[in-house]
Amino acid sequence: TASNGTWLVSIPDARGAHTGGHGIYCEVTKAWRVPNLAQLLLPRYVPRAGRETLLHLAFYARVERMHATDPQPTVTVAFLDLHKNFEQLGAEVVPLTPDWQMHYVVIDLKPEHVG
Repeated sequence: TASNGTWLVSIPDARGAHTGGHGIYCEVTKAWRVPNLAQLLLPRYVPRAGRETLLHLAFYARVERMHATDPQPTVTVAFLDLHKNFEQLGAEVVPLTPDWQMHYVVIDLKPEHVG
């Protein structure tokens, strides 16, 4: 039994749009046995050196179909320090529903992770 899942990711895609534009569309066809192997990486962000910074991420999300095996799907939003061996700086589990919902995640970046 492989731990790798399968998915289709399309960017930009009208199916991933909240209000008529385009967004990220992600269709998971086989769940990952190790969830953190499934990652969508956003562009790198480098804040000012030596200053504590609040990193804000806002996004809309929904699930199209829910399966009996996972009636309450979630996605984990994690912030990683790429310069420190992908050390996790913070994470938040976000519940998904069939309706579009705005999610807002804030991570406090300490000075040792900035710059």
